[in-house]
Amino acid sequence: MIEEIEDVFISSNKLKNLSKIEYREMIVELLSNGKKDDKSFYDDIYKVYDKYGYTPSVNNYKVFNDCPFSILVTEKHEMKSSLFFQSQSLSGLQADGFRDVGLIKELISLTSEEDFEKIVFRASIVLVCVSSLDNIYGESHPVQEDFDFSR
Repeated sequence: MIEEIEDVFISSNKLKNLSKIEYREMIVELLSNGKKDDKSFYDDIYKVYDKYGYTPSVNNYKVFNDCPFSILVTEKHEMKSSLFFQSQSLSGLQADGFRDVGLIKELISLTSEEDFEKIVFRASIVLVCVSSLDNIYGESHPVQEDFDFSR
């Protein structure tokens, strides 16, 4: 699913490639400009979530709370790995509501160049970008009342 969202980033010309620099520029543009075409971009991302039966806000919350720690434990990553730093940074981003461009840029910077090439390390950054958009455009896609939060 994350790779499909990245495909939307690229096909919508928000990213030219999957580099840290491109991600930083994209998040600054998305949160600073609020262009009207970003709504259709968000709708395209939402279609990816819908395809899998998720919504950005619910799925992202579960991922942010579970995934970095689980990967650190199961893959036996060291406490100085990018995932460790990401997991620490994500709690501040959640508390802020994914609105602070500086914190998002910091999250990207905390990920080493080598790690950033791997989807497992970009996943939380992709979801932070989506959560930021969800704060702006999410009201057009309300959570279903019968949504299964245990997924």
